[in-house]
Amino acid sequence: DDLVAEDAILMLSSDGSVGKSTISINAAAAMSAGTPVWGQFRCVRPLRVYYVISERTATEALRRLRRMQGICPANPENIWISDCFAGTCNLLLDGDADSLIQRIQEDAPDGIDILVLDPLYPLVAGALSEDRVGNILCRQLVRIKRTLRWVLWLCHHNVKLRLTDDGKLGRPPNAMFGSVWLYNLLTLQLAAIKETATQTVLHNQKDNWSCAPKSVTLVYQADTETVATPDDMGPMRKGERVNV
Repeated sequence: DDLVAEDAILMLSSDGSVGKSTISINAAAAMSAGTPVWGQFRCVRPLRVYYVISERTATEALRRLRRMQGICPANPENIWISDCFAGTCNLLLDGDADSLIQRIQEDAPDGIDILVLDPLYPLVAGALSEDRVGNILCRQLVRIKRTLRWVLWLCHHNVKLRLTDDGKLGRPPNAMFGSVWLYNLLTLQLAAIKETATQTVLHNQKDNWSCAPKSVTLVYQADTETVATPDDMGPMRKGERVNV
């Protein structure tokens, strides 16, 4: 309600090892319990979250949830962690997209509110910068989203640094995505920039509905693997909140 609008497609992007998964699993836990996301953004009710792990196994996410339990407890009745699509799913194929839909419907027959794909790239066989790949992926994401009717939360790596024409390391235009198709599909994009070992700032790069803040500062606690806004920030005043 205060961060992600109903029917949104959000992307959280960053360089590697910045903490996208930690940030996302913290958000998922809070949403499942109906508590403020990162201690800052109000949930109007507990949300049903289906979290797809497409890289490695679910063990890491489950370990994080256990360590977070004392600070940011998840509601186990409202969250599903699945790694069954890791290395087996190519969303460019209708059959694989159908299998994803079917598995979610079987696991959560009463429906879900949020689908998290973490990260996106292992679920796509091909470079997202290619027009054909980007076009088909966006068509499939729209089809899946319309079938299940939920918010889509994507985690994605930045385009890698490469040599520019003047011989310097840089990024091509639209560096957060590498695909104009994917960029146009999103309604909200947050770029995570690691400022210190314990502090990351989410920068609002795209916001179709002007509903999210320009930036969000998050502090990481290594012992509990939790992230939250600084203590002196507190919940936003109602006038500063975003309503759908």
